[in-house]
Amino acid sequence: MIGVSQETAEAEGQAADFLARAQAEIPTLLPTTLADPQTIKPVRDTAAYLRWRINPAADIDSIYRNLYKTGDTVFLDFGQHVTGYLSLKVEGVWRQPLFPVNDNHNSRWLLELASLLFLLR
Repeated sequence: MIGVSQETAEAEGQAADFLARAQAEIPTLLPTTLADPQTIKPVRDTAAYLRWRINPAADIDSIYRNLYKTGDTVFLDFGQHVTGYLSLKVEGVWRQPLFPVNDNHNSRWLLELASLLFLLR
């Protein structure tokens, strides 16, 4: 009869062998830059495959023209099936005030109003 410590050693050896073989099978990631994605909009459609239809949303330049805030969503379609990690570069846009701000309450209120009107135009 095999002892418990011998069974444990065999199990640990099998696990180490399995992990070594699995580690050897990990593919090398190839960094690839994908350009010119399309903006799309998924639409629920019970007649479509997987019950979703993909419609073109806008031209890609719309991504650069729009201002996005927390919670906004953009769907990008790169036109091919890719796997791996995705990284995007996102930069904030700083808008300069329309006029200098003094420390008094009225000028701050005017600056907020001017900023709001600027964004609403």
